[in-house]
Amino acid sequence: MDVLSFYLGLNDCMRQAHNVLKPKKYFCLVIGNRLVKQTRIPTDFIIAELGEKIGFTCENIIVRNIPDKRMPIRNSPTNVVGALEETMSKESIVILRKN
Repeated sequence: MDVLSFYLGLNDCMRQAHNVLKPKKYFCLVIGNRLVKQTRIPTDFIIAELGEKIGFTCENIIVRNIPDKRMPIRNSPTNVVGALEETMSKESIVILRKN
């Protein structure tokens, strides 16, 4: 339910941005694709799809390594001893343009 709530709020934010932007102007989001219950959620592609439904065009998705990452490379999200998962090492910059 937390994941659904996040995406509903994100969709509302994107709608508000679309309402205030002038035509042909850009809206960019920098996000990381999180791991939820051992499943990587492709938030960058979800944002692109939501944006298209709202009235944006996805101009590009740029994936890059997170600069100056200070988090550990692996952690234990389940708190089970020895069960380690990779933390985010990359971020996506989603570039949307209002039609």
